[in-house]
Amino acid sequence: MKENGLFAWLRRGKSQAADATPSSDAGRGETSEAVGSVPQAPPAVPLDLDLPPKHPLYWLWEFRNAEVGGQPPPRLSLSPDGGPSPLDTGTAGEELTRLRRCLTQTAQARMQKAASQSKDGTVPSMDAEVVVYLPRDRLSAWIVAYPPTGEGQELTRSLLDKALAEANVVFGLDQALLDRLPSQPDRYFHLLLAARGVAPADGEDGRIVDCFPRKSERKFVVNAQNEVDYTTLNLVNNVSEGATICQIIPPTSGTPGVSVRGEPLPARDGKKPEVPRGRNTKLSEDGSRLVAVSSGHVEFTGRCFEIQRVLDIAGDVDYSTGNLNYLGDIHIHGDVRSGFTVRAMGSVRVDGVIEDTSVEAGGDLIVGEGVQGNGKAILRCHQNIYAKYLENCSVYVRGDLYSDCVVNCEMYCDGAVHVTTGRGVIIGGSTHSASDVQANIVGARTEVRTVVTLGGQPCEDYERNEVLREIQEMERDREKTERQPDSPAKQKRMSDLRLKAAINQMKLEKYKQRLAQRQEQPQSDQGSGCLRSKIVYPGTVVTIDGFTQVVAQEVRACTAVLMNEEVRFV
Repeated sequence: MKENGLFAWLRRGKSQAADATPSSDAGRGETSEAVGSVPQAPPAVPLDLDLPPKHPLYWLWEFRNAEVGGQPPPRLSLSPDGGPSPLDTGTAGEELTRLRRCLTQTAQARMQKAASQSKDGTVPSMDAEVVVYLPRDRLSAWIVAYPPTGEGQELTRSLLDKALAEANVVFGLDQALLDRLPSQPDRYFHLLLAARGVAPADGEDGRIVDCFPRKSERKFVVNAQNEVDYTTLNLVNNVSEGATICQIIPPTSGTPGVSVRGEPLPARDGKKPEVPRGRNTKLSEDGSRLVAVSSGHVEFTGRCFEIQRVLDIAGDVDYSTGNLNYLGDIHIHGDVRSGFTVRAMGSVRVDGVIEDTSVEAGGDLIVGEGVQGNGKAILRCHQNIYAKYLENCSVYVRGDLYSDCVVNCEMYCDGAVHVTTGRGVIIGGSTHSASDVQANIVGARTEVRTVVTLGGQPCEDYERNEVLREIQEMERDREKTERQPDSPAKQKRMSDLRLKAAINQMKLEKYKQRLAQRQEQPQSDQGSGCLRSKIVYPGTVVTIDGFTQVVAQEVRACTAVLMNEEVRFV
């Protein structure tokens, strides 16, 4: 029986193709008497190599078991002793494919060599063979030993050293494993980790640790009477000269590694962080901190921290101060008196009242008391407006508007209008909003005309119309000036008109481009907005995207929306 098994084994070696390995699914489904003794593989884990029963390595194991007996089943896993693997789990599938190809080729080659050396069916004498497998990262070296046949030499330490030397494996060798392996019962057909390299460790990137928020959170404090104290919004982040704005954590250097072949493996150094350094800030001497050059208000502009120097006015804006035009923030502790203007590139905070005057803010406009405009006050704001009340004034705001009461005002708001605290009333005038208008009461029992218009970009549309009006006026001035006799005054006047006309044409072109972009957007993206109110009195006129509805009777707890090209209260 043993001699018949030997002849069958040799015939298999002669008939093996270059790659006789079937697919995994097909291999598990096949059975035959020749491989009936092949052990059933345990359930596969991500780093275990699952070979089909007819794989050449199993033919070698079957012959060894028939010749010597008591051979442990093959164990082929890239996870040494079930512990953590030195391989990157992301490349485990690729490495198992490469390992499978390596074992297929070496096992077939050994069978074919035995078949070619066999004479008259006798067992050929072949020494034990050691196969060395190196993953692509060269951070580990694995060995599989094939047993000898006939009178061949058993596995020895010298065979192991020779195979590793031929594979140029010289670093991180597991000497204890190599010493004891020749005498172990399971020395054959087991994949063993023979050497470990040192993986390179990339350095950590530097980072910024902020000491001030990059985005201010505006929180309203509402008292028991449902009123908001607009002087306590705490929107200013005060900083003293020399104070730390943010800490700069430097990057760390990478630690090079070593492959099992003794090759150096480079590591990436961490990247330096981009320091958010803006105006009125500087780096500390050791480069570990960004500090303030002067006292002021810390603001993050989207790319860097800047110190906005706040202009502090202890009293009123009047003859003692004159008109104010400032590049930073302005804090006025008193009132802005009639006839005096205030302009700031940053935010403007007024603790008192704004009378019939002009105030323009590049940031937020905060009015602690309110505005008594007498039909002459003009407020312009490029962000948000917070005011106790607004009365008889014109308002142009790019962001949102918050107030307790609005009476007889012309408002153009590119955001939303919120009049829900305090009395929460909008009476008279016209309110133009790109988004929503929310109020407790709209209109009055006396049916005073109150206009609410939703949609578009009201502030931008108004400014575009103003530019068109100025262009028309300058055109009339130009024609009038051209009819005057030639003189130096005429030449200067014409030069000024041409310069202003060029500037207005540039503004108009930008407005046209933005208008075209808005019109290209789908209607669903632009949005129509809505009016939400607890009470809407008769005399109120609601227009949404050009469609108008005049309120003829009192409506309560309603929302005005555009439905099927009609303004409806729901």
